[in-house]
Amino acid sequence: MEKYELGKQIGHGNYGTVHLVTHVAERRPYVVKRIPVHKMKEQSEALREAQLLSRLRHPNIIAYKESFLCDDNKTLCIVTAFAEDGDLFTHISRAKAARRYFPERQVLDWVAQIALALDHIHGMRVMHRDLKTQNIFLGRGGVIKLGDFGISRVLERTDDFATTVTGTPYYLSPEVCTNQPYTLKSDVWAFGCVAYEIATLRHAFAADSLLSLVYQIVNGTCPPIPKERYDARFARMVARTLERDHRRRPDIATVLQSDLMQEHLRRMQREGLGRPRTASRPGTAVRRLVGAPKEGGADGGVERA
Repeated sequence: MEKYELGKQIGHGNYGTVHLVTHVAERRPYVVKRIPVHKMKEQSEALREAQLLSRLRHPNIIAYKESFLCDDNKTLCIVTAFAEDGDLFTHISRAKAARRYFPERQVLDWVAQIALALDHIHGMRVMHRDLKTQNIFLGRGGVIKLGDFGISRVLERTDDFATTVTGTPYYLSPEVCTNQPYTLKSDVWAFGCVAYEIATLRHAFAADSLLSLVYQIVNGTCPPIPKERYDARFARMVARTLERDHRRRPDIATVLQSDLMQEHLRRMQREGLGRPRTASRPGTAVRRLVGAPKEGGADGGVERA
C-alpha cells in the first residue's frame, strides 16, 4: 500500500472493506477493496476476482487498475477507478425524497448502459450475480459504471450453471428463490428490477419479511410502469425481463435488440454516450444495429412523483 494514501472507508461486506485512496504519485483518487485471505482457498477465490476484473474492460464497467497482496500476504488489495458521482441507489433515494421522477431520456440512458455492460460480461460467460442499484455507479459525465464483481462466477462452458444462492433479496430471481439452478438470465431478472426501480423509484417486489418477499417474487405481480410517464415499449420491455420462467425470459442481447433500445442506442452512438470500445470478447448487441433511426418519444422534464 506504499503507493496509496488510505482514506475513509466507503463500504463493507462479506468479502472485505472498501476504502477511498489517493495514489501518491498521480494524486488521483481510486477505490481499494481489501479482502482477507488468511486461507489458501480464500486467497484463490480473491485472486480469481482480481483476474476477472482485469479482463472486464468496457466503458460501462468500473476500470481495474491493479491488485496486490499486503499485510504479510493476508490481505488482497484490488484497486479500481473511483466513480465521482456515487451510485444509482443514492440518486434514486434523492429523487424519491424530492418526489421527482427521472426524465424518460435519463431513464433510457441509464438502462441502455447497464444493458451494454451486462451484454459485455455475458458475452464472456460471466454472471454478475449481485446486480443492484448499490453496485451501479456514475462516473464523469454521468456515464454508468457497473461494479462490485465480488461474487461473480465465470461460466466456463455454455451449459454451465451456477448453483450458489447469492444476491440481494429485492433482486433475486424466482429460480433462485426456489433453489433451482440458474443461468445468466438471473442477471436479466435483476436488470429488470433495476430498470423498474429507476423508472418508478420503488422496488418491483417488496414485503415486510424475507419470506413474504420470496412469495411475492415467486407468485406476485408488480404494479405496471405508468404508460403516461414513459414509452409503453419500455414498460413492455421491463415486463419481459421479469418473466418468471427463465426459459422464456430474454437474454440481455435480445433486450438490446428491442426497437426502443435500438433507437436509443443509435442516439447514444451519435452523441458518443456509453459507446463501446474494443475489448476482449465484447457483447454482440451493439454490432447488430440495423435500420434508420426513428423519431419520437419525448424526453420530458423532471416530473413530480
